[in-house]
Amino acid sequence: MGLAGWEIHDMADTPTTTADAPETPNEWSTEFLRQPGRFTTVLAIGVAALLIAATGMAGYRLGSDSAVRGLPDEFANVELLFDAVGNEAVDSPDPDALVTGAITGLLGTLEDPYAVYYDPERYSALTADLDGEFVGIGITIEERTDGIYVIGVVPESPAEEAGVMVGERITSVDGVSAIDGATSRDVVDMIAGEEGGMVTVGFDMGEDGPRELTLVRRVLNLPDVRSRVLDSGHAYARISQFSRQVDTQLQEQVEALVAAEDVNGLVLDLRGNPGGLLSEAVEVVSLFVEEGLVVRVDSRDTSVEREVTGDAPLADIPLVVLVDGNSASASEIVAGALQDLGRAEVVGTQTFGKGTVQTIRDLDLGAGVKFTTAEYFTPSGDSIEGVGVTPDVATDDDPEAQLAAADDILTQLIAESPGF
Repeated sequence: MGLAGWEIHDMADTPTTTADAPETPNEWSTEFLRQPGRFTTVLAIGVAALLIAATGMAGYRLGSDSAVRGLPDEFANVELLFDAVGNEAVDSPDPDALVTGAITGLLGTLEDPYAVYYDPERYSALTADLDGEFVGIGITIEERTDGIYVIGVVPESPAEEAGVMVGERITSVDGVSAIDGATSRDVVDMIAGEEGGMVTVGFDMGEDGPRELTLVRRVLNLPDVRSRVLDSGHAYARISQFSRQVDTQLQEQVEALVAAEDVNGLVLDLRGNPGGLLSEAVEVVSLFVEEGLVVRVDSRDTSVEREVTGDAPLADIPLVVLVDGNSASASEIVAGALQDLGRAEVVGTQTFGKGTVQTIRDLDLGAGVKFTTAEYFTPSGDSIEGVGVTPDVATDDDPEAQLAAADDILTQLIAESPGF
């Protein structure tokens, strides 16, 4: 599943830096869940809010026989300490916990808020996310001042089949309280797990009152592009994340609407989209722009420019891009590029401001790690880190008002560009 581009490598791998290969840069979304926003889909571990550069299905997966080359002599002290603590400490944890502690301690020295170690179970869920395949129960949650609430239920999911309702509050997961200080990320982590595993979730605030439901996690294949025709007659397409083949889905759906419904403009909705694969972000821009710079990615030693050239199948359709504060990473690349290149009007609220790039690398035994390796810049040369993309037309936070504003702006654009 891509969220805005992941770069997945084995620790022995040396990433290439050509424009068509995974840049050393790599989310979305998660820490990996997604950007630290309010909404999280409880499917696997959530959607990553980061930029992850990937080529092919999973980048490079080389052998790990050279992974320990070049270690300083002092690293031998880690092995000595591991042995000493394991054999002599009064309350020594199990070896897995010691290894996890050592890895997280190393990552902690980076002072990188996006650096995360994934044990094999979480890493498996993460890589499934990148393929657009999720394992989970199928609910979308929102963090509020008094707890974590269900704001969406995926059709034909375990949650829907068990009768979970929008508006219910999650009170516990497998007996652990989800009320006293738990964040949406905490709840996602508690619910996440392997396909076929059971999780018992407590609810209240619903029509059925306080209750517990035991749900079995299963694979949920969710479409990342949904489209329809608005009452105005304009096409509308929403991208939930930039996973693989999103550009193909978007092109096919928009062209079908144009052919069948005779629509003459498009609202591209990136609200709540936490990011995904960098390659998909570039491909989506290429649907609308025939030539131009999409993004520049600067790593420690290299600077790579991603450009589009050639025919753009949707080059002439009037376009409005809709964003909000939960549009992050790859979403911001797309919105920023289409705005800077003069191809679309951006409508909504200030975006999240995720302008750094993470690399995801394979470790041995099915584990993985993520850390920041680069930052990206829009065609105008601006970094959006901590700033975001500023809409051409600002709106309030009401979702319906935002869509209405985008629809109105699109009507104006169509009037200015007759003949499509």
